[in-house]
Amino acid sequence: MLQQIAAADTVDQRLLAALPVNRSSVHIRALLDEHGIDGARVDFRTRFTAWADSKLATLTNPDNQLVIRSYIRWHVSRRFDDKCTNGTFLAAKQGVTVAIDFLNFLDMLQISVTDVDQSQVDTFVASGTETNRLLSRFLPWVVATYRLPPLTIAPHQRGTTRALTETMQVEQLTRLFANDALTPRDRLAAALIVVFGQPTHKVAALRWDQINREETCTITLGKHPIVLESPLDRLVAEVAEATTNRQTAAHSESVWVFPGYQPGNHLNESHLRRRLKALGFPSLTTRLGTWQTITQTSPPPVLADALGIHTQTAINHALRGSSQFGAYVAARNGQREQ
Repeated sequence: MLQQIAAADTVDQRLLAALPVNRSSVHIRALLDEHGIDGARVDFRTRFTAWADSKLATLTNPDNQLVIRSYIRWHVSRRFDDKCTNGTFLAAKQGVTVAIDFLNFLDMLQISVTDVDQSQVDTFVASGTETNRLLSRFLPWVVATYRLPPLTIAPHQRGTTRALTETMQVEQLTRLFANDALTPRDRLAAALIVVFGQPTHKVAALRWDQINREETCTITLGKHPIVLESPLDRLVAEVAEATTNRQTAAHSESVWVFPGYQPGNHLNESHLRRRLKALGFPSLTTRLGTWQTITQTSPPPVLADALGIHTQTAINHALRGSSQFGAYVAARNGQREQ
């Protein structure tokens, strides 16, 4: 493909259309777009259509092709506009894949999609991985389109994840600043969760214009800038000087603090989450522990404004932390009475 592009007199839409639709061409076209070639970036609608055509061949019952084609045309494809991202593209692929798996599951049971009931939905969700819960994207459309009785998927219960204890948080902070195996980028990403309770998607999408390094180092995560004391200010400087993902034309002048592997895009959220978990900083439990700690020492509305979350969410963290602290105090009083 590089030879084909180099041999051309000009890079125009005709040349780009002649390139195959695969990971290599997606990367090359994103590079061209990053460096000023208008319209070079892959049209995700075209890419998704090519993928879907091949994926339909995995249906064990050809009659179900009409179901999936209708679902894609009337429900999925409308998401592919000019602002469509790679994340939207991947989510659409995942949703359609689970829908096809469900129809193949019904075909194995010799049940038509027009005759499906709640028992088959429950069995499919319970018998597979957590990914099978993504059937929730397909199920409402099926119910509405084929006039089926109400079919639901039991939602994942929020609030069941246990927050890190104070001892675990201290261990994380020690590991964060004392473990030489961590790169500056790993440290800063983990610090934003451990210290400020930021969700992984906001960490991955952090921009340099949110950080001011002129005199006092500050970072803006919500409505107001926050001063970064030592060693966090030094950590920001180390990341700014690092060359990770900045040594190629993919990110010659990146706006992202954590540039990704795709030209012009920030680090993939899922990749960052897996990376931090492997290093001992599981995002959700770490963030919950941080919020339940800091809301005991500062007003939740002030924290919500500064750290960029909804006020009621901050209050909920405070209430949850207070209940746990109250249980601890009650237990301690019980020990003294004994």
